[in-house]
Amino acid sequence: MDIPVNVPIDDPNADTEWNDILRKHGIIPEKPPSPTPLIEAALLSAQARAHSNRLEDKDLDELAELEDEEDEEFLNQYR
Repeated sequence: MDIPVNVPIDDPNADTEWNDILRKHGIIPEKPPSPTPLIEAALLSAQARAHSNRLEDKDLDELAELEDEEDEEFLNQYR
């Protein structure tokens, strides 16, 4: 005979062994997945798109200036 037990929970989102046990037995819901990997992937994707589009809509003077900046950055990293 299973009698439901009211278990006090301070913070259901806390990473504690007690909450892990409660989740394992279905007393509290599973934690949602962390959004950090999705945010990092979105940032990398945005950076890649920005880098690939950096040459569009530039005239020859702006392209020459960009080339000089990139050369200077490369030389500074090489040093």
